[in-house]
Amino acid sequence: MAEPIFKTIDFKSDIKSAKVSHDGSVVIQLDADEVDLNLLSEIMATGVVDVHITGKQVELLDDDEADGQIDLLDKEGEDDEE
Repeated sequence: MAEPIFKTIDFKSDIKSAKVSHDGSVVIQLDADEVDLNLLSEIMATGVVDVHITGKQVELLDDDEADGQIDLLDKEGEDDEE
């Protein structure tokens, strides 16, 4: 049996919308600028794809870097309200 051929397309995007229908299918609409449309068409033609979505991690800033944002944790990493 022949080994499958994998094609990969990587790009950064904003998620414009996402929804799950009653039958369980998921529709995600992305807003990306730089996507190789020829490669995307080839991948879509296979019918089955693996999708990996990774979000950005937001880090808390020190008081002098916060720009007026509310502190969520104190210096020791514990809640301020204790």
